[in-house]
Amino acid sequence: MPWRSVEGMLLPSVNGTGLLKCKDELIDKMLSERRLFNALTDHDAKVDDLARRLNVRNKRLIIDVARALEAKGLAKVKKSFLSGWKVKRTVQEYAAGKGRITAILNIKGGVGKTTTAINLGACLAQKGDKTLIVDLDPQGSATHTLSPQGKPTVYELLSGETAASAVVKKTNQANLDIIPSDLNLAAAEIELTGAEGAVALKEALEGLRAEYKHIIIDCPPSFSALTVNAIVAADAIVTPVECDQYAMDSLEKLTAAIEAVKAVNPSAHLGGILMTRFNPKNDLNYGIEKDIRSKYPDHVFRTIIPEDSMIPETAKKGMTLPQCGRESEGLKAYAELAAEVTANG
Repeated sequence: MPWRSVEGMLLPSVNGTGLLKCKDELIDKMLSERRLFNALTDHDAKVDDLARRLNVRNKRLIIDVARALEAKGLAKVKKSFLSGWKVKRTVQEYAAGKGRITAILNIKGGVGKTTTAINLGACLAQKGDKTLIVDLDPQGSATHTLSPQGKPTVYELLSGETAASAVVKKTNQANLDIIPSDLNLAAAEIELTGAEGAVALKEALEGLRAEYKHIIIDCPPSFSALTVNAIVAADAIVTPVECDQYAMDSLEKLTAAIEAVKAVNPSAHLGGILMTRFNPKNDLNYGIEKDIRSKYPDHVFRTIIPEDSMIPETAKKGMTLPQCGRESEGLKAYAELAAEVTANG
């Protein structure tokens, strides 16, 4: 197929998603540099080289155009280059300036999902990025920690009773908002059925994406209708994993869950694995870390969240780590994670 016909094939499929058109000029430029494009690897230097030659500042845009072209079978790009955090958003969303939606998800409980959602969100907010946390767990732990309680909640949002803008509540930290949850959300497990129910959260959050740079979904520890909604809505899924004997099993179950939802959200993917509650004195932790990095080499964050007594202490006080006013290993780690997310997003 002639390279010049690629654009004509790609744009109709992009428009069919209901999102904005990807940039015609960038695609045209990339096609004119097809030799370099085909030679891309996971080395950032190659991305930098392509960005300079195309005179494009947004390197993430280049990566996502590459992904869109590859989906049409029109380019050969190594999977390692397209995996992990490098494919979190589509080219249309970059062009529109829409915020990134990240689901914090692991079917196994007790691995630090809520801790990661609120402290990653708080560190991003502290950097000046307007951030929204969506508490999608009926237990409402993120809501209790960040304090804003009372109706309306995410349940009223999903049921269509209340607009998204009316559900958002301020927290006591600048740039950090939350859509709260309560036990009524458990009823959504019965109500969110079929294809229409699976896209309820995605549709509800669409109007908020232009207002926030980051939207973080705190998911329940189960594969349920709520989990499906999170995967469908998310640009990427981040899974916190405790380095214990159950880590590999939970990752396999999560990847299976993501595959099961791809019929509704074909772009659903594992965006990053975050090792949590890491104890440097525990040899098992190091062994599990090595195994995870070996099996998922392109998906594991450099940042590791250590065991730190300050993490549960601040949550008990209804505070995030940046709010506690004390330096700690946990705060340092989540700040590094926020920097890593920002650099790769």
